Amino acid sequence: MNRILGKDLPLEHIVFLCGAMAGIVLSMIGVIGNFAMKLHIVSVLIPLVNLVIDIICCVYTIKTSRWQGAAVLVFFFASFVLFPFLWYTTGGTMSSSLPLVIGLGVVLVIVFHGAQRAFFFFTTLLLFSTFIIIELYFPDNFIPYPDRMSWYIDVLIGFVLSFLASGGIAYFSLVRYNSAKRKAEELVQQLEIISITDPLTKIYNRHHLMARIDEEMRKAFDNGAPLTLCILDIDLFKSVNDTYGHLYGDDVLVTMTSTISRYLGENEVFGRYGGEEFIIIFINSDLTATLQIIDAFYEGIRNIDWHYGRPVTVSGGVSVYSKGISYSKFLENADANLYKAKRNGRNRVEH
Repeated sequence: MNRILGKDLPLEHIVFLCGAMAGIVLSMIGVIGNFAMKLHIVSVLIPLVNLVIDIICCVYTIKTSRWQGAAVLVFFFASFVLFPFLWYTTGGTMSSSLPLVIGLGVVLVIVFHGAQRAFFFFTTLLLFSTFIIIELYFPDNFIPYPDRMSWYIDVLIGFVLSFLASGGIAYFSLVRYNSAKRKAEELVQQLEIISITDPLTKIYNRHHLMARIDEEMRKAFDNGAPLTLCILDIDLFKSVNDTYGHLYGDDVLVTMTSTISRYLGENEVFGRYGGEEFIIIFINSDLTATLQIIDAFYEGIRNIDWHYGRPVTVSGGVSVYSKGISYSKFLENADANLYKAKRNGRNRVEH
């Protein structure tokens, strides 16, 4: 029922339809039953009018997706015409009207908002509270059931309809709540991913790298595990942009990133430090193991078939963590080795 005729319906619209359909069933039973028992014509006419109103409004709201005006009409007639009529003609507080009125209150609270909700809720509450008080002091004003069987049948019908309508409302409300909760969780997860991801290369961004370096240094300090850091810089990248354009420069960044990523595992944290610079954190990896991984992805870089035929290379500097080294010094050592690689002819890693 969340989708009717291909349309996504808001919760208020669904709840309104549940209430209106319960009104349709109730009116049909009233029309057939009262006609069969040959009661006064009014006993048939009022449920019949309510039946017509509910059917027209349901069809209208499904076809147009406009339900607010239809809801006002349906619940105004039900609150101030149908239910008062049923209350007086089917035994008052001992009839099926009481559970139906309670169900009506649930529907009103969900369907309407603001002044409309306050109006329908409190006027309905006041109206039927007044009926109960009047019945207390003037019980003869309410038409009793002709026999015990009629009383129990009517109460059973009212209970079943109220139970089904309230159960349907609770079900759709729960489904919609779970759907909204799931979407909210997915959105939070997406926002979290976006906040730590570089938009172009789809690897970690500078903010996340800085946080992870600090975190891994603390772990290495506590457990004595090896930790190394490598700063990579694409050689002569400004020349690539100036010669072939920034779109090709972006393509170089993406291609370089995807190539390096293929050689990294779960113990390596790879991110874009800024511009054409990248950082790789090698967790639980000493210098020897780190250099083996670097040699592997350098071989992969040398095998890239660049679009313009001009090879693109990278230079790198490695820093090895030692207990007690500061955060800034850990980065400075890698940066110093990077510039050493640049001075020594580029396309190499210094440590």
